Amino acid sequence: MPPRHFIRLLLIEDVDDLQTVLQFSLGTSGWQVITTDSTQGWLTVAQEELPDVILLDGHSNQSAMLAQLKASVLTQDIPVVCLVPRDRLADQRQAQAAGAAAIVAKPFDPTILIEAILDIVEPETRN
Repeated sequence: MPPRHFIRLLLIEDVDDLQTVLQFSLGTSGWQVITTDSTQGWLTVAQEELPDVILLDGHSNQSAMLAQLKASVLTQDIPVVCLVPRDRLADQRQAQAAGAAAIVAKPFDPTILIEAILDIVEPETRN
C-alpha cells in the first residue's frame, strides 16, 4: 500500500552497500531518503533535516546514538526505527528501552521494514 503522504526518512547506516540497498528500497516507496553514517556529523544532519522518521543502524554505538537523539529538543519526538541483528536479543531490548519506536531484526525483508515504518508514520491507515 503506498503511503498517503510524502515521508522524509533519515537513514543512518555505516555499510555503504547496505546504505545503497536501503536507499533504493525505501525510495521506491516514493519517500525521500536522506543518508549519513554514524560519524560525528550524523546528529547535526538529523537536527537540520528534521525527518519524519529515522532509520538507525548504528552497530556498536546504537544505544548511545539513540540516547543522543532522545536528549535533543530538536529530535526527541522523531520516531526511530532500529535495525538490530536477529541473534542479539539483548541489543533489541536495549534499543526498545532507550526509546526506539520499532525494532527490525536483521536480516530482513524490505517489505517488513516498510510496513514497520508505515505503522509508525501513518498509524491511522494501518488498522
